Amino acid sequence: MGLLFGLVFITSSQAVNVSPIDVLAEQHKFSIASWEMANLPDKWIHQLFGQQDLSPQARLEKAQQFFGSSRTRGPDDKAIVEEIIENAVAKTLLSEGLGKFPPVDVSFSPPPKLLVLSPRHKIERTFDMLLSPSIINSEREDVEQLILSRENLSAIVENTGGLAVYPSIVIDGAGMDNAFIITAHEWIHQWLFFKPLGRAFWDNNNMNTLNETVAEVAGKEIGRKAYGAFVFSKEIPVENTKRGIRGFDFRREMKITREYADKLLAEGNINGAETYMEQRRKIFVAEGYPIRKLNQAYFAFHGTYGTSGASISPIGPLVEELRKCSTSVEQFLNIVSRFSDYEEFVTFVTGQSCS
Repeated sequence: MGLLFGLVFITSSQAVNVSPIDVLAEQHKFSIASWEMANLPDKWIHQLFGQQDLSPQARLEKAQQFFGSSRTRGPDDKAIVEEIIENAVAKTLLSEGLGKFPPVDVSFSPPPKLLVLSPRHKIERTFDMLLSPSIINSEREDVEQLILSRENLSAIVENTGGLAVYPSIVIDGAGMDNAFIITAHEWIHQWLFFKPLGRAFWDNNNMNTLNETVAEVAGKEIGRKAYGAFVFSKEIPVENTKRGIRGFDFRREMKITREYADKLLAEGNINGAETYMEQRRKIFVAEGYPIRKLNQAYFAFHGTYGTSGASISPIGPLVEELRKCSTSVEQFLNIVSRFSDYEEFVTFVTGQSCS
């Protein structure tokens, strides 16, 4: 099962003839097979021999301690907290009518980085490669610059929050609330793998974006519900929409940046677009958003998530409209998961009326 999800990702990258890029990034490649061999046995050993019967309050305190500081973690805390979060998310999934398959299984580990490529003359996600989580910034810059100089392609090596192998890789340094959301997000991908939508993930960029946006919308909803129940909150936590110090609206400003960069590229002004994106990057950094690189590949990657400011795709609003039209997250997922064709999805959603 673990390699099953991983192979979907690997196949997508190998479908493109990019042997020079393989050579450039070879020393930094991330091996899903090696990661599975190193992590999967420990998960099952803990399941068989290491489970602990803790009270709800004790589970909360153990998780708070784990996510509070890596320096206070004991040798067995990782496996214990993984089990705690798995059970909490699984309980919410069951209450939402989504069943027990596949079982929720996570590993709180540094997720791999992702190398994404785009042509320079337009923003389009054309190639991905998983890279080691230990690659440092100077090495990231080296890979990006080599690809630019030798292949004339826009490249970026980006951080990720998780990966839907099995068990899911979930970052452990982004806070407990985000751990719940990312766990739910990656589980949605695993659940979709057995549906037409998930199996069409790599058919084209529209289906890729549709899958990611569905996982984003449903994962946030389920993750927040699970987190709220876990911390004994009477209200479901809402998304943090906090703006910068001077009221800087990240999402709005990023969308402005994307639209104007697209305009310059459509006019054939590649150098102008790249200069503009770098100028805008410096503004984001000054406002407290430490973006390392803002280029065509950045937008090609982040634009895959249809509700983000980096996206100009209509998929985000369409997915949000379908969720609004659905009586529950279960109904939403059951409807959207049956689509393997983007145009059929658009026709269906635009024909709905929720007013």
